[in-house]
Amino acid sequence: MLEEIAQDNIVRTSASNQPMFSTDVDYDEVVLEKEKACTEWKSLDDSTRRQFANLTAFEAASGVRDVKDPKLIPAKNLSLVLKEIKKRVDREDPLRLLGIEPLDFDEENIELAECIENVEEIRELYRLRKASSGNSANAGISAHEAAKIKNCFSQGRELFIAGRNGSLMVKPLNFFYALTAYTYGVIILNNPLRYRKDMLPGSHGMSYLPTSMQAQFGGDSPRGTFSDLIGAFPTQLVTRGGVSFNIDCSQSLIEFYNNRFDVSLGTLLSLIPEMSDYYKLTTGRRSRCFPLDIVSSNDPRRLTWEFQIGDGETRPSKEAIEQGFTSGLPSFLYRTEGSIEN
Repeated sequence: MLEEIAQDNIVRTSASNQPMFSTDVDYDEVVLEKEKACTEWKSLDDSTRRQFANLTAFEAASGVRDVKDPKLIPAKNLSLVLKEIKKRVDREDPLRLLGIEPLDFDEENIELAECIENVEEIRELYRLRKASSGNSANAGISAHEAAKIKNCFSQGRELFIAGRNGSLMVKPLNFFYALTAYTYGVIILNNPLRYRKDMLPGSHGMSYLPTSMQAQFGGDSPRGTFSDLIGAFPTQLVTRGGVSFNIDCSQSLIEFYNNRFDVSLGTLLSLIPEMSDYYKLTTGRRSRCFPLDIVSSNDPRRLTWEFQIGDGETRPSKEAIEQGFTSGLPSFLYRTEGSIEN
């Protein structure tokens, strides 16, 4: 059983359903054409306007596509995500790391989590996390929607406490639903394509394949909590010392939805930093997670940052680093099938 759980392989299959994102149509151009047609409609004299039943008929006669056409949804999704990414990458980092006393880490985290369970705090957090939502008092989500997220956070906290204090038999289930409840709020606060709780799909967004003991997600798998959580982070914030910047992850999102992945548990465990030592102890293989430090190099002529990857004892191969920095996804996800080399 341990050998099966620790297997390290992945199968990547091209998706066959309607894509989540598409570059076939420039959605922003369609919107501009509609706005232009609306302006022209307002300037028409009455006799010319009577030749058309309404504005929609005039737009159709002018060759303007309907922005609500379901076929344009993938192009619209891409437009929304790219706009949000640009806003996040261009702005100064609004977040600051908060130090927590390690001797009382769990209790302080629970207290901080409880502080977020406030409608106005959640509305402000929504405007902070979603850079394209605007900064006005009425921007973002309504108090009614914020109250739903507040309830999700409250439920998640209570379930976590119940799991922590409960018997071993109920811990996994309580922790799972605690994470799920928190994830709903995280998705609404971060995913550019989700604005309300009732927009969330009913599926988990990940399937378990008992025959091969693999997790299946992405592509034409049912979309749900897991896939929405992936989409909630179209950028990745990197903060090390005095350096802070956002990474554009749009290519990773596109690849995630264009392909279905069947991934063994061992592969997933190799990607969790906190499991690095345990993963090596149980499998004999190196984890795929390495410490990262970013420092300024000693070059008086220009500002240069140096990425120091590794812990001084072990480090990834040069080929693995080059693959990781030239592709939108970790290099192993581009493998079609078979075992994966460290």
